[in-house]
Amino acid sequence: MSMTLMAKAMSIKVGNPTTKLILLKLADNANDDGVAWPSYQHVADQCEVSRRSAMTHVKKLQELGLITVKARKLSADVNQSNLFFLHLDLPVKLPSSSPCGGGENSSLGGGENISLGSEGGSLGGEARSLGGSENISPRTSHSFEPVIEPIKNNKKSQFDFSCWPAMPSEQTLHDWLAMRKRMKANVNQTVINRFAGQLHVAVAAGVSVDDCLAECVVRNWRGFEFAWMQNAKSAGADATGWHKDLGRF
Repeated sequence: MSMTLMAKAMSIKVGNPTTKLILLKLADNANDDGVAWPSYQHVADQCEVSRRSAMTHVKKLQELGLITVKARKLSADVNQSNLFFLHLDLPVKLPSSSPCGGGENSSLGGGENISLGSEGGSLGGEARSLGGSENISPRTSHSFEPVIEPIKNNKKSQFDFSCWPAMPSEQTLHDWLAMRKRMKANVNQTVINRFAGQLHVAVAAGVSVDDCLAECVVRNWRGFEFAWMQNAKSAGADATGWHKDLGRF
């Protein structure tokens, strides 16, 4: 892809959104010398139009002098994709009425045979409008400016934890939030504030906030009171050092 050709193609007015899209696709496929060789079907697939529509808009670009099409054949019966030579430095003069105007019911019918090189067939005899849905510009962004996607706020950043004596580890907090979600117990600022009092009691007794939340996760406690931990560990626990073993749970 030649960025120079893409920039030039973006600045050229061709009078029709689908014609412009075809021009951009050819510029996207061209080398630095302005030569591209995609098949009509490839162009049609990439631009989300029919093959016949792609051929018609290529013909329009030829009429505007923006491209030259050279047919290629491997043999008398075997075709190769055409060569498209882009001439984007030449001035473009749009006709007063474009036969491929978007939304107009312009017909290419009537006995008119338009040859499009080795891949082209006759477009005459078939009165088909190029208006309507095929001339609706696909929802494709051709901007060269970077798109900055909004970053979803972390669940943690939604709440004020300043009332807690300390913050738990990221993993423990994540597991605690996941546990409450699984238990269908919403987490809001009121919940955070109500936990604060008992967490201060636990920290004063030598138990970390991380251990308190870890115990909630292990035992599926929606709420928390330090007395619950004492009761759960009282059997056979050392009254002064039981909290040191909480990491095993």
